[in-house]
Amino acid sequence: TEAPGARGAMAAGSAARPPKAKSKQDKAETKAKSEGLSAGPAPLLVAFSFLWGQLQAAHVVKDLHGNWQDWKPLPVAAFLFMLPSMVSPQHGWSLISTALGSLMYLTAKGTRSNHIVQDMLLNVAILVTAAPRPSMDGRHLCSLAKALHAYLVVLYFISALHKLNSDWFDPSVSCASFVTAMLLRQYTPSLFEPKDLATSLLLQSAPYAAAGLEILLPAMLLYAGAPGSQANFRQRLCQRAVVVLGAVFHLGLALPLPPASFYPFSASCLAVYVLMAPGISSPMSFTWDLMLRASFFALPVVAQSSGAWTHWVRHSDTSDAPFEYPPYNLYDAGVPWCGAVTV
Repeated sequence: TEAPGARGAMAAGSAARPPKAKSKQDKAETKAKSEGLSAGPAPLLVAFSFLWGQLQAAHVVKDLHGNWQDWKPLPVAAFLFMLPSMVSPQHGWSLISTALGSLMYLTAKGTRSNHIVQDMLLNVAILVTAAPRPSMDGRHLCSLAKALHAYLVVLYFISALHKLNSDWFDPSVSCASFVTAMLLRQYTPSLFEPKDLATSLLLQSAPYAAAGLEILLPAMLLYAGAPGSQANFRQRLCQRAVVVLGAVFHLGLALPLPPASFYPFSASCLAVYVLMAPGISSPMSFTWDLMLRASFFALPVVAQSSGAWTHWVRHSDTSDAPFEYPPYNLYDAGVPWCGAVTV
């Protein structure tokens, strides 16, 4: 039996006991919830980490051919740095490791190409936004997505400004007309004959369409706002539209056969657009997540080993191999990969 007043004394004692101190993780979760952010791994950031690891590993694969005893230490070390993002992308340190390994390799061995400079800048953005507290939560997602959103606006604006010259709008020398002609010749040879009126109109309008698109994309990105910011219905609709438009645009740039293909640049931009996708906050089930990752490993491996895409686009003409610069020789893997990310 309880002594008289014992229950009251116990209650008083428990009231007087100081509350248990919250851990740093508890405080972070409370603050994230108060700001409407997910405290656990953000699905879009995990997906980006996985895809970014694959892309950066593609830079070093060309140096890891032949006898393993002849491999140089730098590409081996860089690949090991990138491996965590492909195996365990949900951990914050995996994305940092990939960015460090890629930045180290590209600084020492990267070619003077647009996509190399872009990947180096994106790696710096990954490291800077992860510096305060490496994690894969909603706060990290917002910080990185805002940085890459600003980068896309500047990228398209400068590209559009660069196109505002008389030669760009001359179909006989314009890059846009050349790429359009390549696409029509390789993918629709029987539909658009070289002397058809429709073909001529497409080639003449391509420079204007390209310049207009690269003015429209940054305008839409600015109107929609950075991911994570407050947006009304029209802005949310614009967010979805710009992701679709940008992804399809970069897929189109990847399609021509090398050396006209921009697939390394397109793949990098498509990975960035994964972070721009709005309204995805719930993680996948373990089974679906595993299946999706396995498919993104199997698809490029099967496509590259078979050479089916090049064989199909060249209409069974295999007299010579397409030339690539830099010499990745991954076109057959790159185009299906870009297509899968777009979908």
